Amino acid sequence: MTKTTYADWMAVLERMERTQREHYLAGHDDEGDAVGRQIEQWILAGRAQGYCVRDGRPLTDMRHPSETNLASEMRRQAGGHRSSKH
Repeated sequence: MTKTTYADWMAVLERMERTQREHYLAGHDDEGDAVGRQIEQWILAGRAQGYCVRDGRPLTDMRHPSETNLASEMRRQAGGHRSSKH
C-alpha cells in the first residue's frame, strides 16, 4: 500500500464494507467473505501507517460474519433468508 491520507484510507474501507454488506444482503456469502479478507488486509496495511478504525473494532475478530451482530441484523432486515448460491 502506498502512503495515503487517513481520509482516503477510510473512504476505501467504507466502500469495501458497503460492498461486503451488499453481497451478504444478496445472499452471496462467498463474495462477502472474500471482500472481508480484503478488508482485513486493508486494515493491516493502514495500521502499519499508524491508522486505526474509528469504531474501535479489534483486528483479531476472526469470527465468520454469520457470528457477528452485523450479520444477524442484516438477516433480520432481509427476512432471515440466506443462501450462498443464487
